[in-house]
Amino acid sequence: LENNKDTLHKQIGALDKKTTEYINALNLFRKKFRDIYETLGEESKEQNRYFFAGINKKLSELDNDFTRHTIDYEPYGSHIVVEALLNDWVKAHLVVDTGASLVIISKEIADKLGLDTSRKESFILVTLADGREVKANPVILESLKVKDAELKNVRAAVLKDKAPAQEDGLLGMSFLENFLLSLDVRANRLILEEFYPEEKR
Repeated sequence: LENNKDTLHKQIGALDKKTTEYINALNLFRKKFRDIYETLGEESKEQNRYFFAGINKKLSELDNDFTRHTIDYEPYGSHIVVEALLNDWVKAHLVVDTGASLVIISKEIADKLGLDTSRKESFILVTLADGREVKANPVILESLKVKDAELKNVRAAVLKDKAPAQEDGLLGMSFLENFLLSLDVRANRLILEEFYPEEKR
């Protein structure tokens, strides 16, 4: 079973890499095409209008395969903090952490959500952004939304101890693994891209 899991993780990683390369190549082609088009004279554009119209149509169809979410974030030391909306009504500031397998929320946020965290038999150990291991209760969030990037039925865990003052929890891989993640550090922006061509056609 462990060997199968390792193989699957490697295959998923390779697929993510290929998809990211595809997106980057598509964006580069789109930019080059527009740059070249803008440098052409009107006569050349008219002579080749069917060619350019065909490329524009194909680019528009490819755009339907992607949804790009651009999220402004707050740098907090070496951490990236984003505002999330949990179950459509409770706001939380979460540290983006690709090293956390689950979304983790504080007990204070769980209480606002009305989640039951009294089940002692279901404790698990989770690792925080600072490396500490703490006890937590596993839960399912009905929804988690970061700006317009939304996911339903998200696996999460509720901290038993008080979270550090600067955070309401961690935005872990149970949310992030559903997106291609990149950063624009100069603009303090987190970019999440969804890729699902079959669903949108």
